[in-house]
Amino acid sequence: MKLLHNFVFSFLEWALAIPIIFHSLNGGRLLLYELFHVRKEETVIRSMIAIGLIYIVIVGFFFIEEGQQVSVALFWSITVAISLIAFLAVLYKISRTGNSILWKLQRVTGAFMLPMLLGHMLYMHLSYLTGHDSKTILLRIQNPFIKGIDFVFIIFLLFHAGYGVFSVIADYVKPGLLLKSLAFLVIVVMVMSAFLGIGIVVFL
Repeated sequence: MKLLHNFVFSFLEWALAIPIIFHSLNGGRLLLYELFHVRKEETVIRSMIAIGLIYIVIVGFFFIEEGQQVSVALFWSITVAISLIAFLAVLYKISRTGNSILWKLQRVTGAFMLPMLLGHMLYMHLSYLTGHDSKTILLRIQNPFIKGIDFVFIIFLLFHAGYGVFSVIADYVKPGLLLKSLAFLVIVVMVMSAFLGIGIVVFL
């Protein structure tokens, strides 16, 4: 952690938040469009961009002000509650549609992770030691409540990412042996990542 605590890495850490935040908010836009029939495209896009910029500024502010702390239990209890509400709302909307199970899982995992991912990005900077002090990190991830959150998050994240990557590939690669091979490769990478992530969460 001492090696990584420098301006270059800190800037890259903050910069990484930008595509993640906009990807998350764009996913929220798609959910509003697909499931809740919010079709004012320009208004939604502008709103998402504005929210994203505000969020990035907030993260940047807490990134500069390194001394603050926040209650782990309170913050994550609220975040998980919001995520569950989003998960159940989307699940209710899509449960009766004729779409495939994978399509449905992509939407419900995205709905759950939207508040979780934004919460994670904010918390890592809102409570500075949580993401930058090795002792604090180890203590946090050994908490049973946090372990449960991390376990669910890993499963949801890897499925969502894997299905998303495959969807992008399928847009450009015609059905056939190459597409099947790439799909198999994506599955292997995601399964290996899941084993690695779950192993860290369970045994660390």
